[in-house]
Amino acid sequence: MAKSASDRRAKQETGKEEKKTLYELLRVSPSASQSEITKAYRNLALLLHPDKVVHRLEQQAEATSKGEGKAADLEELKSEATRHFQELQAAYEVLKDPKRRKRYDETGSTGDDAAESFEEAYEYYRRVFPEFNSADIDSYRQVYLESAEEVQDILDFCHRFDGDLTHFFEYIPFSDKEHLPRYLRILRDLVDTKKVKKNATFVETLKQLETQAEKYAALVEKESKQLTKKNA
Repeated sequence: MAKSASDRRAKQETGKEEKKTLYELLRVSPSASQSEITKAYRNLALLLHPDKVVHRLEQQAEATSKGEGKAADLEELKSEATRHFQELQAAYEVLKDPKRRKRYDETGSTGDDAAESFEEAYEYYRRVFPEFNSADIDSYRQVYLESAEEVQDILDFCHRFDGDLTHFFEYIPFSDKEHLPRYLRILRDLVDTKKVKKNATFVETLKQLETQAEKYAALVEKESKQLTKKNA
């Protein structure tokens, strides 16, 4: 009987750690549907965007009094974060394509000898986000929502775009229109504590945030239907 992909990817000798799969890199089950894989990737792409990763590394460096976050090393940090982000994207490209995914499930190969780079990406994100080590994307969602990290992401977004909230739902991980009341509360608190400037752009786009939430929800639904139709 031919060995399954999971058997082929299993450790070959006692004490040798099993290689991480593309599913583990994307934090989804091997039985995940195409829409679940797309949803997981969408959220991971926001959580693990190079800008966010570099910011996290700089914070870690400051906390440990290391020099990794200094300006001289910034380009190197960005380069490494970008390289691993591209590996995350490559993993998604394999799993979102039914034919490539089937071949990967059957052979354990992506067809381009990239297994080692995916392994490196997994370990990299494991180091940068230790709290995300054993959680799948849905489990981490519960940790992230209403956390200090979510508030920090919203604050960073406001600073990065100078108060323009137009693309809020495309930037904040796990954003959904059902969370709009909480987002409004957080934004008001950030203004009240003078962490965010209440400029004209902020005021105007804040009024449109509910509309943006509806548009984003419609976009996600449309993409999901297109994916379902494509893979039918």
